[in-house]
Amino acid sequence: MIAEAALSLLWRHWKLILGAVVVLGLSVALTLTRGTLEREKAAHAKTKADYAFAQEVATVKAERQRRDLEDRYRRNADEAEDLHAAALASATDAAEQYIARNRVRPQAAQCPSSGTAPAASDQRPGVPEGVPAASVMVTADDVRACTGAVVYADEARKWALTLNPER
Repeated sequence: MIAEAALSLLWRHWKLILGAVVVLGLSVALTLTRGTLEREKAAHAKTKADYAFAQEVATVKAERQRRDLEDRYRRNADEAEDLHAAALASATDAAEQYIARNRVRPQAAQCPSSGTAPAASDQRPGVPEGVPAASVMVTADDVRACTGAVVYADEARKWALTLNPER
């Protein structure tokens, strides 16, 4: 009889009982979801912290690489300056020797004792014998300027090749 009474009570209030079971189930699900949410928030915070740390490490590494590269370029530039100064001094000495050896020397006009001017065929402007007629003469300043420009260009090329030695 008690069983019948209990079944009868359950049958009459089945909607209330079902609602209570649903509310209980939702409460359990909400509790589990809150736990999951807290774990996800913690995991997200850890991910953000890990990302910030990795970004900081990468920034420090990139800054160190930039400084190392700048130091290498500075050393290369200093070395190139020293090499350029030495090469320019050597080339300037060679240019001065070339100028001294190849200078056009004015020739004194050789006039007969009668005081007449030399013949028209002898009036070349101080060009020594043996210089071909098709020769091009330049000033000593032009030789110096060209020497400096060539040495600078050659040393600049050598320096540029040090910028990326892996190639």
